Amino acid sequence: MKITNQFCMMLSLLLGLFVFTACDDDDEAPQPELTLPVQSVEVQAEGGSYALSYGLLNPVKGESVKASANVGWISVDTVTASEVKFVVEKNSDYEQREAVIAINYVGVPSALECKVIQAASLRPVLSLAGDSVKVVREGAQNLEMKYSVEHALDGVLPKMKCEASWISEMKVAEGVLSFNVAPNEGPEARETEIQVSYEGALDTLAFVVSQAEGDPNLTFTVGDQTFKMIYVKAGTFTMGAGAKEAGANSWEKPAHEVTLTEDYYIGELEVTQGLWMALMDANPSQYQDVDSDMSLPVEKVNYFDVQEFIEKLNAKTGRTFVLPTEAQWEYAARGGQQSKGYKYSGSNELDEVAWYDGNAGFKTHPAGSKLPNELGIYDMCGNVMEWCSDWYGNYSSASQVDPKGAPSNSDNYRVSRGGGFFSLAGDMRVVFRAGSEAKSHMFFQGFRLAMIK
Repeated sequence: MKITNQFCMMLSLLLGLFVFTACDDDDEAPQPELTLPVQSVEVQAEGGSYALSYGLLNPVKGESVKASANVGWISVDTVTASEVKFVVEKNSDYEQREAVIAINYVGVPSALECKVIQAASLRPVLSLAGDSVKVVREGAQNLEMKYSVEHALDGVLPKMKCEASWISEMKVAEGVLSFNVAPNEGPEARETEIQVSYEGALDTLAFVVSQAEGDPNLTFTVGDQTFKMIYVKAGTFTMGAGAKEAGANSWEKPAHEVTLTEDYYIGELEVTQGLWMALMDANPSQYQDVDSDMSLPVEKVNYFDVQEFIEKLNAKTGRTFVLPTEAQWEYAARGGQQSKGYKYSGSNELDEVAWYDGNAGFKTHPAGSKLPNELGIYDMCGNVMEWCSDWYGNYSSASQVDPKGAPSNSDNYRVSRGGGFFSLAGDMRVVFRAGSEAKSHMFFQGFRLAMIK
């Protein structure tokens, strides 16, 4: 058979067209197709292991799906033929948080994304069993307040806070708060708050600790001697004798307004010989009864002897005893804020409250053997006269605040108040005042303590 050139050429063209067509058929093979059935996943605050399903069509031989997260609290564990398995850490914050897991596959032009939404941790909720605790004036130890915490954190206990110095030993155990309350030595009831907080809780809670008023008076023991200091609440009063007061002396005038701004204490009794001897070497008193309980007031002590005694008493007790100012003395003698306006300290009947010329037999008597005044203070009139800290000087009609007396006295006289067992009835009035030379040792001169609060 004879094949012409023209035929060969046509055959070559047909073969080339077949090859070209076959190549076009290969280029049109189906592309990989990646699908996600969900675009977001919600997970719990506690975290854990989760799986995200996906679909893949027309996979490429030898290629696998890749997945990654855009935050550190999600880690991709494994990728199977149909799932992305991932681990979510616990969300310790109290706000929701979000992240994205991206899934890639070769031949897929852009990654598919799934949002991961993690719930916020539940905040702890602190509750107290009550809102107050009442305490007796003697105080108490290991008082309790119960509490509970919803959504508590592992190993975390509440914290207690209180600024009051009389609350101490605050302790926290599982479900119980405990604390101590010191005795109330003051004259008024008191209260404070104990605040309770818990990590992560929105609110700081508090409960009130209220304590009954204490005995306003203080008792001290030195050696075998016990003595009491009477609490005097500050206030304003009229000091001195009025212009028309019967029997008043010129040096007791003019009456003037005095304000004491600070509370203080003053002796229930005049200082006795027993208390004096508990600190000093010798009893200077003229009137002594060695067989008694040493309850007679000490006398024949001068101003400087008294300062030595007070210095020793302060060292022994750690408190600040002083002589009262004249204003403190008269305010207490009148009964302070409980004053009933008596002529004498505690009564208008002199024999009820004082040892004086008319009943004393010219000698001292045991301290506290007459009736007390409105504050419970004895012998503010009579028995022995009492040193005050002031220099002796004339009064002024001007109102005064916390007066300390004259700036000096040329004769070295200090104020002496209260009259004594030898004094006439007229010298028993609460306004009676005199001056005594500071270095004198008089058989009628004693003293009474005061104490700074």
